[in-house]
Amino acid sequence: MKNFKTIIICAAAALVCSVAAAKTIKVADGEDLRAKARKALAGDTVKVEKGSYVLTSALPLAGDLVITADPKARPTVNLTNILVGTAAKSLVIENIDIVFERKYLFYLTGAEDQCSIENITLRNCTINFNGVGASIIGNRSTAATNVIGNFTIDNCVVFGPTLPSHGVLNVGSESTLEMKSLTLTNSTFSNFDRGVVICSKPMDGFKLTVGNCTFYKMNTSDNTAGLFRVDKGSVDAQITKSVFSFTGEATKFLVVGAVDGGKGTVTDSFRTAEQKRVVGELGLQTASGKADEVFTAPGDNPTAAGVSFKIKDAKFAGQKIGDPRWF
Repeated sequence: MKNFKTIIICAAAALVCSVAAAKTIKVADGEDLRAKARKALAGDTVKVEKGSYVLTSALPLAGDLVITADPKARPTVNLTNILVGTAAKSLVIENIDIVFERKYLFYLTGAEDQCSIENITLRNCTINFNGVGASIIGNRSTAATNVIGNFTIDNCVVFGPTLPSHGVLNVGSESTLEMKSLTLTNSTFSNFDRGVVICSKPMDGFKLTVGNCTFYKMNTSDNTAGLFRVDKGSVDAQITKSVFSFTGEATKFLVVGAVDGGKGTVTDSFRTAEQKRVVGELGLQTASGKADEVFTAPGDNPTAAGVSFKIKDAKFAGQKIGDPRWF
């Protein structure tokens, strides 16, 4: 019993020391955000003050990291790639306006690019693809270690992926990626060249959850893959309380692999009426009119002055469907 108590005391002491060792690193306008973030130790928080920051090269994660700002400060950070690697188990970015400077925010390719992270969260951010971006996550890695546990986008605005790629998650057929879940909640997605999610390799046990999101002007290139294409492996896709506006006549909505045990559920969600028919609706309802008749003042950039995706269609107004920022 004495030895057991000693073990407990030592473990508690180690935890206290670990918490005490974690620190907040402040970054002021004009300082080198990348250099300070690289010096952060596991568990540290990098707090970015109001201003504009440019990371001219990729940011490798040396350990668990939180990059945050005061919600009213809204600093703008121009990012290239974030290299996930295997050193960190968690990355949280919140209250930041992110501007892409490369094709992917998180990108892994090749047998040597290993990934092992339990959590990636983007919260209360704007993500501007800046005319050069394609996907938030592009994964074509064939490494033996290639795992993303849970990826979450919450209370964000994401707009303008103009390159031919699905804008949030694009997994190549050669990829060895194993992913547990992708969650999109309380967010607005606008002006996507293609769809939102495509997994071109089997993804067994993967859960896709979409709730209270607004999607405007999806699939401008008229790609036929589908807005959400998760048709390989036992994927569970659940979409609720969300509104969609598509462009192009070849649009598919949700493509799941029933033969592999995949399933899709769509509840309390609708689309605007540009297309007479959309493949894979799975319960998606149709509004009374087109986007400019359904929304108050839609626009490609949801952060621009005067743009509003508040629903004015009497059929759905007041039902708290879509991104809550427009209620």
